[in-house]
Amino acid sequence: MTKKKFKDTDYLSISAALRAREARMPDEASIDRLLACESFDDAVKLLADHGYLEFAPAQLNDVLNDHRREIYTQLENEEHTRPIVEVFAKKYDYHNIKVLVKAESLGTDGKSLLSDVGTVNKDRFIELCSRNETDSLPSPLNTVIKDARNFMSATGDPQRTDIFIDKAYFADILDAAASTGSDFITGYVKTLIDSANIRTAVRCIRTGKTAAFLSEAVIGGGTVSMGRVCKSMTSETVKRSFSGSIFDGAAKLVHGAVEAGAMSEFELKCDAAVGGYLSKASLISFGPEAVLTYLSKLENEITAIRMILTGKLSGIDPEVLRERLRAINV
Repeated sequence: MTKKKFKDTDYLSISAALRAREARMPDEASIDRLLACESFDDAVKLLADHGYLEFAPAQLNDVLNDHRREIYTQLENEEHTRPIVEVFAKKYDYHNIKVLVKAESLGTDGKSLLSDVGTVNKDRFIELCSRNETDSLPSPLNTVIKDARNFMSATGDPQRTDIFIDKAYFADILDAAASTGSDFITGYVKTLIDSANIRTAVRCIRTGKTAAFLSEAVIGGGTVSMGRVCKSMTSETVKRSFSGSIFDGAAKLVHGAVEAGAMSEFELKCDAAVGGYLSKASLISFGPEAVLTYLSKLENEITAIRMILTGKLSGIDPEVLRERLRAINV
């Protein structure tokens, strides 16, 4: 079936609405004020300026998940925005698959670890998986659950099972991105794949993994070929493979990350590369890019708020929190 191709003008209304919402999102000054708050309650009061009602510490996760879910639901109702939401929401579906498949294999109960902000309600996931009736799930998810169960049963290896599911996840969101007809959104997913691959290569070299393990772990579909890296598995090969790409800054830090254990700056450069890609859309007034950038900012907002408020409850120094927030470009 030929997929419908959308025009930039199809996004005129939603782009305007999301740009208005972006104006209420916490900016750098807002983050500074939140960090400076003396208590959890004081920080929550400040969040009223950004559309949040006051809530107690025990409600933190529910409030943030509900906020995300409400926005996802609104955007999922439109044919032209649904695939863009899936690029973000499917992360939680595949997280739930990992939890359920490993819990089944290990004979544990992972229900408390499940997320309720994916494209499939977590209770439905639980019910269908427990009854072995996953055929009613969307075909990519149903197929992955069955294949991951078989893989986990055959290997007994949770780490390799996670890798197996991750590869299916990236293939799924790459397909969702392609269905939008937007080169920018497809490019965003390819950038996420490149980011995952350079991190995986560095970690594998650091921990002495085999070339066979790395070959199994790398994700297909990115812009940077991993063939040479898998063959030689040296920091120099990783550096050369990613030099000249938008991960050039991270590539310059590969030697230090591998040999001296200086991972934090390397990780920050990887995140900055993804942020740099998204920044290209900042001057685009309307189109699918506006939806993508808004959802990315939403993820960063929720992560930042959770980190700050949890830090307030735990008594973590604001400067420590500020350093951690650098990793999510806030």
